[in-house]
Amino acid sequence: MKHYFKYKFGYINIDDENLYLTKTGNWQETKEITEKSKTSTRLNRNRKNTKLAFYWILYAIVFFIFNTFFTTGFWITTAIILTIIISLLFFFYKRDFGKQYKIPLSKIESIVLTNQTNLNIRFRNTSYEPDNEIIKGLEKTNIDFLMKLANQV
Repeated sequence: MKHYFKYKFGYINIDDENLYLTKTGNWQETKEITEKSKTSTRLNRNRKNTKLAFYWILYAIVFFIFNTFFTTGFWITTAIILTIIISLLFFFYKRDFGKQYKIPLSKIESIVLTNQTNLNIRFRNTSYEPDNEIIKGLEKTNIDFLMKLANQV
């Protein structure tokens, strides 16, 4: 069994052994993903912070250039336009902010519906400590699939 689908910040890939959180949904990507641990959590956080820093630095550079070369009354319009552009960039590249790790199906304890589009997956991480992950922005059919999966585990 292989299955994959989108969620708000990336893709969920599922095979016979693991549930993977990926950026692209590509099965090749799952070969390099490790189980959730303190290390994988730190790597995800560093990757996300690096991308955010890039967007903020880009914003600051463009804002500085516009303020330097245009009239002083123009800076408010520039700030508004740049904020819209950065927001659009974040919207189109939000999958780059998603987490990347795998959860062995055997370690999933429960999958709970938190609202109409979100699920809370409770599982054991690599240290066998209780852990959870909230998956946001799922479609109804995918929620049904994951709930059936939870009943099988």
